[in-house]
Amino acid sequence: MKSSASKKVGILLLLLMVLFSIVGCSKTDQLDLGEGVGAVCMPGKAGESRTYAGTYVVHDGNREITVVEISLINPKDVDILEAWFLEIDPSDTTLVGYVNWPLERIPLLWDERVPVEGVVLKPGDERNLVVVVTSTAEDIASFEGVRIVYKDKLGRKYTQNTLDWCYISTNGCDGVIDEYYQK
Repeated sequence: MKSSASKKVGILLLLLMVLFSIVGCSKTDQLDLGEGVGAVCMPGKAGESRTYAGTYVVHDGNREITVVEISLINPKDVDILEAWFLEIDPSDTTLVGYVNWPLERIPLLWDERVPVEGVVLKPGDERNLVVVVTSTAEDIASFEGVRIVYKDKLGRKYTQNTLDWCYISTNGCDGVIDEYYQK
């Protein structure tokens, strides 16, 4: 006959196996934000807007997630004007990129873009993150990437950051990245 302690251990192991089969342990609910380029600089004066849109987002998890917040990391003299997720048309796979706002070249699925905050992403969804930022700097505006906070259906929150630093310079971009970028 088994002892009381070994029965408890057996029951505990059985409960853990059931828990792992329900929750899963092979994949987290994460976003793949790509590798990034390091740093970008765009010329622009105070009051002008630019797009920070070189990030290709892939939902690598196994459950739906909801984006609850987007923010700039360590912003200096720059604010988010708008932020969207844009589907990428297979016939036009170019990302919006780091360009002037308003856009001169409108992507094919532009009218189907959705605000980042509140969007529900299903496993396998792929989007271009398009963040419009406005400089308030007399010299150089900057931020160290974009922070995305999202939650899964169980209410657990996750935070991920893009990897590209961004500078908006009123005097052009010659030497800006070399002088300011902290690798």
